[in-house]
Amino acid sequence: MTPHSCRHTYVSQMQALGVDLSTIQSLVGHAEIDMTEHYLHVQDPIRQDAVNRFSDAFSQPSPTNLKVI
Repeated sequence: MTPHSCRHTYVSQMQALGVDLSTIQSLVGHAEIDMTEHYLHVQDPIRQDAVNRFSDAFSQPSPTNLKVI
C-alpha cells in the first residue's frame, strides 16, 4: 500500500459518507476539482443508491420533492 493509494481510498470513502466534492477538494488540497474527481472511485452501492433515489422520485404519482422548471 502506498500513500497514493491511501489518498484514492480517502477521497472515495469521504464521497461514500456523503461529503460533497468541493469539501473533499478543500480537505485534500486540490486546486482544481478535476484532480479530486481523478481520485474518486464511485462505489457500486453509491451508484445503486443514486438509481434507486431517481426511480423513487419519478415513480410517485405527484412528486412533492421536485420542482418543474
